[in-house]
Amino acid sequence: YYTQQVDHFGDQTGVNGSTTFEQYYIIQDKYYKPGGPIFLWIAGEGPADDGYMTGGGSLLSWLMPRYNGLVVSLEHRFYGATSGTVGRSVPTADLSPESLKLLTSRQAIEDMASFIRDFPTLFPNYNISNDTKWVTVGGSYSGALSAWMRQQHPELVHAAYAASAPVDV
Repeated sequence: YYTQQVDHFGDQTGVNGSTTFEQYYIIQDKYYKPGGPIFLWIAGEGPADDGYMTGGGSLLSWLMPRYNGLVVSLEHRFYGATSGTVGRSVPTADLSPESLKLLTSRQAIEDMASFIRDFPTLFPNYNISNDTKWVTVGGSYSGALSAWMRQQHPELVHAAYAASAPVDV
């Protein structure tokens, strides 16, 4: 789990007044070699799932060996494997209207930006340099997030793959 900000734009707090929450992520490094790109798969409205990253026929399973890439999936806030009514990457104690003010694409984009910035420090064994290329990957809503991430953070994201993204950027 990655320790993430509850609110990137204000001072809304989460569980027990916390300003951070634990956000689930997965790393697939089977084909990674230092210098290869990092593909950030955006899970969108569903859980981050290792099966998609490694399953035969997926875009990521095709890209990883060809480019010696590392694949990372950071679960979208408020989504993930459910336990009752609340998922595992939820910054609040409930799903009240007040809490759901934190469920925005803007917050999700800043979640990804923060994770990318911290990644080299969190995982020094991957030898990530400033020249490492990050590529966001998503489809549908997560495709829109992929495009917006590249648009809003070109200093972090080298390229974006946005399949079936309902956007005009």
